[in-house]
Amino acid sequence: MAPGCKSELRNVTNSHSNQPSNEGDAIKVFVRIRPAEEGARSADGEQSFCLSVLSQTTLRLHSNPDPKTFVFDYVAGMDTTQAGAGKSFLCKCSFIEVYNEQIYDLLDSASVGLYLREHI
Repeated sequence: MAPGCKSELRNVTNSHSNQPSNEGDAIKVFVRIRPAEEGARSADGEQSFCLSVLSQTTLRLHSNPDPKTFVFDYVAGMDTTQAGAGKSFLCKCSFIEVYNEQIYDLLDSASVGLYLREHI
């Protein structure tokens, strides 16, 4: 842990309530725990993690001397995938040319006779 992080973390947890935010709050915090890599095993062959997911809103950091519990709006565990999470977006892009009061879409050769619509 970087110098100063532990004290900053302690200040944040002591100064704010340990409850998920209300529906009207502007900022929501979602945490996703990435799955461990295949080679991430200890000497005895077991996987040991520094945190565990207790519920859909709570996780526990296994720190010494005492573990810390944190509450978020949503906690996604290691078994959660990103499939269907909305990572792909469809964008429409046009480059138009106006020549002799005719409008042409330079990226779509099939578009002919485009009309200008003015917002009144």
